Amino acid sequence: MTWILLAIPVSAVLLPTCLLLLVLMLPTMVAFIVDGTPGRKFVITVGMMNLAGTVPAVVDLWGHGQTFQASFEGMSNVFAWAGALMASGVGWLIYWVMPPIIANYQGIASRAQVLSLRAKQKN
Repeated sequence: MTWILLAIPVSAVLLPTCLLLLVLMLPTMVAFIVDGTPGRKFVITVGMMNLAGTVPAVVDLWGHGQTFQASFEGMSNVFAWAGALMASGVGWLIYWVMPPIIANYQGIASRAQVLSLRAKQKN
């Protein structure tokens, strides 16, 4: 309830920024619909990378005075879209690639620990 009470005045003051973020954060919304797991790690990974990709567009919007015209220009900017989509793509890649890499690392570390313990047992 507190977040909602804080979000309403902030979104009213920063409406052009909220509109730009709403449009550029579409990949995160798709991830939210697709991810049904507890904890929603997929949404967090894609969302954080997507947010990082939208930062240049938001900074550009703030540099132009945070007007609706500048917000619409940001929404139609190909480079803003490319940054947001590529960053969210990196989030998808991190989510799918990192678990097997970590599992392999843990397997190698476990085998090394087993070998170390067997050597200690022999002594």
